Amino acid sequence: MIRLNRMRSVTLLIVFSLVVTATDSHAAKKPTDPRITGPVAKAVALIKSKFKTQNAGYRTLAAYAMVKAGEPLTSQEIVETIGKIKAKCRPDGYRAEDDHYDIYEAGSDLMLLADVFPEQNQSEIGQIAQYLIGRQMANGSWMYNHEEGSDTSITQYAMLGLWAAKRAGIEVPIATWDRAARFLVMTQLSDGGFCYQPGTNKGLDNGSSNPNMTAAATGCLIIARLHIYPDKPEFGAKASADGNPSGPKKKFGVLESAAPAEAIAADPSEARRSINAIPMGNLDGSINRGLGWIAGRWTGRSSNAFTNYYYYGMERVGALSNRETMGSHKWYDECLQILIAGQKASGGWDDRLNEEVSAALAVLFMTRSTGAILARPPVGGGLLSGGRGLPDDLGGANVAGGKVAEKKKPEGPLDELLTQLASQDISILEGAQQAIVEKVQIGDRNELLKEMDRVRKLANHPSVEIRRTAVWALGRSRDLRDAGLLIRALQDPEVDVVVEANNALSYLSRKLNGVGVASSPYDDLADNASEAQQAAALARWRKDAMAGWSRWYLRVRPYKDRNDAFELQLRAAVNAK
Repeated sequence: MIRLNRMRSVTLLIVFSLVVTATDSHAAKKPTDPRITGPVAKAVALIKSKFKTQNAGYRTLAAYAMVKAGEPLTSQEIVETIGKIKAKCRPDGYRAEDDHYDIYEAGSDLMLLADVFPEQNQSEIGQIAQYLIGRQMANGSWMYNHEEGSDTSITQYAMLGLWAAKRAGIEVPIATWDRAARFLVMTQLSDGGFCYQPGTNKGLDNGSSNPNMTAAATGCLIIARLHIYPDKPEFGAKASADGNPSGPKKKFGVLESAAPAEAIAADPSEARRSINAIPMGNLDGSINRGLGWIAGRWTGRSSNAFTNYYYYGMERVGALSNRETMGSHKWYDECLQILIAGQKASGGWDDRLNEEVSAALAVLFMTRSTGAILARPPVGGGLLSGGRGLPDDLGGANVAGGKVAEKKKPEGPLDELLTQLASQDISILEGAQQAIVEKVQIGDRNELLKEMDRVRKLANHPSVEIRRTAVWALGRSRDLRDAGLLIRALQDPEVDVVVEANNALSYLSRKLNGVGVASSPYDDLADNASEAQQAAALARWRKDAMAGWSRWYLRVRPYKDRNDAFELQLRAAVNAK
């Protein structure tokens, strides 16, 4: 019997100058919310019907929306778009098709490449990122090519592109994020909002604060904060009824996955000091003023007719700030109701943008595309569920006389919970597992750090469940040294530990798509597969995972740890692939 939960896996063949193989771990799932399945399908149909008329960044944005809607990555539109992006990357650098809208185009190109086969497109992603870094102005903003001034909207797409590049493992200097953050803080208006082109009366709101730019800039400030302060608790306290943050900030929230491990390879505080980075308190103050403007002047519509542009910006700031409400308003539900009501029979909307672009932005809102980027990788195959016939809430269960009985979940500090786990007492094992997971996810991160030496030792414990739990915790350490332990755990004799190690590496590296292996070695096997077939599938999967993670770790491994025997093992794993 195959023990792990089965998930659909699709082999994708994409032909450019070579054949690239990947799994659907890179693809989004089709939306299941019954409110949006029909509207999203209609919007995607419209995008496809007019795809041939699109060019440059508009074409990329349309393809990106298709990906987020769960369209197959083998779709002609997506394949052709990626091919065109790759063609823009030449020996002398990236060349946008549209010279005037080059920043929009480059940002959109990075967003698509980072979410579709990032491992195979490292060179192109790096090249486009360098283009955007080079186009940043001295004041930290980005602007239309060959024009003077600054533009909040264009700055937004440059930052979205660089964030995508960082998720794909490309280094972006902290100084780049710092300059962008300073520009946004400096141009925030006295009421807490943001305008289109600061210092001018350009735009339909004549230089005043407006919903579109306030959502865009506030979201970008949170993105900058993620990269300037990757080692700090993320912004994302739940909002109170008046729109202000309330309650303690979570130590392990959904935004943790957005802080790439490469930023932690060297001490980020040293990099901040070297550039005298903007204080985190200044960033938080500006973010809170932006959120306060949105909550205090709440609207379910844009004030300047670019409504679907507003909705995508609103989805982003809602996801990044970890809020389901703005003031007393459920932003997603209220905006969704208006958006769906305004969809035409053609699948589009009446907007100042053309129908295809407007439809793409609507899809990105409806599918909560930023929220999907920020989601945690799933736990294990999975940890605490594992298909053992126990209830989902294992912390409240016990096995006595062959029957499941209720029991109280263990409580106490993490060191005591680890002691209970290591005791191998079957009556408390499952409860201790869940208690440790909850303690790590919502407790004080320093408590985990104090116990990491002990956790590392438990990764070699004779008990498979104890090793599995320890591997899960290692992925939450934020310490690149633990990547080596997790890569070694890919060779564990127990498949549950191997899968847990792969997921933990995805979490530690902030590579939500991992390295392209399926979630389970047995995804493509029939339920009645023989032991020999299972063993062969596991061997193939383990080899691919070892090669992918070894390749990543060789890039980011701290210099002081390099040129040792383990590095030889890593290179051997890569060459074996």
